[in-house]
Amino acid sequence: MPSRYLGPPELCRAPRLIKPPRTDGPGKGYYPRNESHLAHLAYMRSCVKRPTPAERFWAKVDKSGGPNACWPWTAHRLPAGYGTMGMGGHNTRHALAHRLAWIIENGWIPKGMLVLHYCDYPPCVNIRHLYLGTKVDNSRDAYLRGAPRKPHGRKKVA
Repeated sequence: MPSRYLGPPELCRAPRLIKPPRTDGPGKGYYPRNESHLAHLAYMRSCVKRPTPAERFWAKVDKSGGPNACWPWTAHRLPAGYGTMGMGGHNTRHALAHRLAWIIENGWIPKGMLVLHYCDYPPCVNIRHLYLGTKVDNSRDAYLRGAPRKPHGRKKVA
């Protein structure tokens, strides 16, 4: 069988020709010592172009409304409506989608700052609808927009 080329150099870490398993050795599918089956599979996986975190993020956003409309998060949402996205492998932290949108477009969020919505729509991740503010700004904003207050602490029993 002829060797096959797995892809262009920009997609592979070490592009080279991969030889199929030999059939003349002890049993079918015999690989020489220096090219084991696992090494072959690991190389094949390295040639697959994986999406960047930003590409993974924007693939989960509905931008059909246009550049000024709300862009709702279409993947997992919390009960309050805010979108979340996993930051890595199995059992890792999740981050809020609107915070990730800010980080992707504008860089890291300064310590003590929150990413707030102009549009009051929790799933929205449109950068034009987001701005940085403090907890005080968030509380003032909620009060001015008439958001109901949530009671804190325990109810007093008379």
